[in-house]
Amino acid sequence: MPVIPGTKPTRAVLIALKKRMKVAQTGHSLLKMKRDGLMIEFFEVLNKAKTVRKELVEALLKAEQRLQMAMAIEEQLPSEAWPTPCKKSQPSSLSPENIMGVVVPKIEAEAVQKKMYERGYGVIGTSAAIDEAADAYEVLLDKIILAAE
Repeated sequence: MPVIPGTKPTRAVLIALKKRMKVAQTGHSLLKMKRDGLMIEFFEVLNKAKTVRKELVEALLKAEQRLQMAMAIEEQLPSEAWPTPCKKSQPSSLSPENIMGVVVPKIEAEAVQKKMYERGYGVIGTSAAIDEAADAYEVLLDKIILAAE
């Protein structure tokens, strides 16, 4: 073991240095294990994000198709017959989640999908195409909230 300048080469100093090295090596191995655990968590989150993004794109395409279909069917109706978004806000919470000492935001929100009578438009004066378009956009909004996390 090399002599550190400013220390006396005694047995007590040697024992103290060996203890410090052992603590440093233990800390280093713990940090390696933590790094490996974080990498595993990261890849799980990455796979989930890829899946959610793919589902988000599919939901967007489906919603756009449903909207185009509804617009083609209902183009003769006045604009008052089209659904309007409800003013009721969705309760959601943003809370920190601790993953091995790394704080990650966690978004928790209630489902956006509503019953047909809760949407804010008359069921009798509209066709099923509008209901399908509204359903598709509610699913899309759920996916957006999930992807935002």
